[in-house]
Amino acid sequence: MLAFMSYQAANRAVAGRVSDLLASLGIQAFMAHEHIEVSVQWRDEILRQIGLANLFVPILSQSYYASIWCKQESGIAAFRRITVIPLSIDGSTPQGAISNFQSTIIDPNAPVYANILPGLALNDVNFLISPRALAGCNEHAFKAVHLAYRR
Repeated sequence: MLAFMSYQAANRAVAGRVSDLLASLGIQAFMAHEHIEVSVQWRDEILRQIGLANLFVPILSQSYYASIWCKQESGIAAFRRITVIPLSIDGSTPQGAISNFQSTIIDPNAPVYANILPGLALNDVNFLISPRALAGCNEHAFKAVHLAYRR
């Protein structure tokens, strides 16, 4: 499973922490500032990566919506109809093409599995969880997956 992390540059560290959570679940996350090599046409690579992604994970904030690039990424993800897991760090809610998705507020310094597992379960209830990830999950996270599965 591939995730596209959409974030404003100022929130790169938050996106990195969420990316680490996804990695512990065996999900590869693309972060433009981390994965685009020097001299690569970055717009083309971003479009390619959104095209490959199964998940779109925007890190919502006031600065996210001040970025034309972030708004465009959201529109492309909505058009592709991939699973969107909107995570807000300041109470910002999804706008525009992703306004129909429920977001959740996360602690930008310590996002947890419970923030992302319901969205993952909506994409694929059979996603593999590594033993390392299981050790980090709490009862609330497992209940969130169970509720998402029952929908």
